[in-house]
Amino acid sequence: MADDDKKVLPSEIKYRTDVSNMRLLELKVESVRLANEKAQLDLDDRTGRMCYISTALKEFSNVLNPFVGEIKGLPDDLQTACNLSPDQYRAVQLVVNDLLKRLSGVRVSLESSSELKARASALSAKNSAVAEKAKIVKREGG
Repeated sequence: MADDDKKVLPSEIKYRTDVSNMRLLELKVESVRLANEKAQLDLDDRTGRMCYISTALKEFSNVLNPFVGEIKGLPDDLQTACNLSPDQYRAVQLVVNDLLKRLSGVRVSLESSSELKARASALSAKNSAVAEKAKIVKREGG
């Protein structure tokens, strides 16, 4: 009779199997939900970085364009200030064109938002220093 007490009925086995299968499905659903949440967070992170990088590059462009304009005007400024001969003017123009060509080949690679912040901060400090020097030169020369 002790063996009869240990016997599990087929209906009990089916019930336990169904409960186990349902728990496995619940775990799979939770696993998929967590994977989707991680993918969404990764996407949000990349999107946020891209927006930040895009904004920083626009700001960089806003700063760089006037600088390039000043470089382009350098031969005329030197012509006026130093009475350059036509040959000297052409020589300065060639140097300026070469400089602009080299600058156009510069590629900006921003790997992370912290690197971008560091570069933006350094650029801002440098631009402030250049602007201050330009003001001093104009006051002294003008």
